[in-house]
Amino acid sequence: RPCTVSDFTQFQNGEYGNCYTFNSGKNRSVLSTNHVGPTNGLIVELDVEQAKEYIGTLTEPAGFRLTLHRQGEVPFPEDDGFNIPPSHSTYIGIRQVVIDRKGPPYSNCQTSQSDSSGTLYTKPNCLKTCLAEEMFSRCGCVQPNFINFNYSLCHVTQRMDQRQCLDDVTQLFSEDRLCNSCPDPCRRLVYQKTLSLERWPAKSYEYLLEEKLAALNKTIYDDKGNDFRGEYARLVVYFEEFNYQVISERPAVEVVGLLSSIGGTLGLYVGLSVLSLAEFIDVLLNMIYFLWIWLSHRILFK
Repeated sequence: RPCTVSDFTQFQNGEYGNCYTFNSGKNRSVLSTNHVGPTNGLIVELDVEQAKEYIGTLTEPAGFRLTLHRQGEVPFPEDDGFNIPPSHSTYIGIRQVVIDRKGPPYSNCQTSQSDSSGTLYTKPNCLKTCLAEEMFSRCGCVQPNFINFNYSLCHVTQRMDQRQCLDDVTQLFSEDRLCNSCPDPCRRLVYQKTLSLERWPAKSYEYLLEEKLAALNKTIYDDKGNDFRGEYARLVVYFEEFNYQVISERPAVEVVGLLSSIGGTLGLYVGLSVLSLAEFIDVLLNMIYFLWIWLSHRILFK
């Protein structure tokens, strides 16, 4: 079915500005599909809008940044994502991979799946939140790219003391001297991705694209005949298969196996000890017997 505005949720990112989450489940129920393949997934045609959305001194490449995550997870496209180039159709086939880690006493992985606000726990979100808290407690503000946290932003271009303070906190963080209480989750679902590209749009599709753009007061060509196809991209995200892979941790030796090994080893040593004791008693009795016979013979001969 066609997408609507309600299928997308906007949020702010410090690196990429305005970002949109499809099928977040916040504004409406989560969408699902019962079929696999490119024709049964999400198909979106995108407008780069370089004249409106890009600042020349800050942005070098043109395109889009995409990250795949579960509903309820906080996305960080600057850390976990890949680029979608214009003038191409990008196909992304996904399949689910579940990672199960053993909890205590084998590891200190995070057993809780979500916090009080319903946000799913992820290690990147824990680290980012901890870093923002450290910056605010030490410097009174946070880096400008931490706009999605409810802290005042530092004026790094005007206040050199704030900039130096942020640099010091970042250095401590990079040296693993801060935020050491963010373990991996005991259970996590990730998406394994397969990417492929093709040139888009095709010559035979240009007139259809022009009709769509005309309805939006846009065009592929300007008045001088310049080609604007570099302003558009196509994205196709679909499931390759519904089977999923489970990667789970298992102890090398279970408790039952450990007790069995200990019991077997103790049994072996105890068995050897009893056998040695029996042999020692047998030798001792034989020595006493032969000594008694020798003494008896001496008495008789006297």
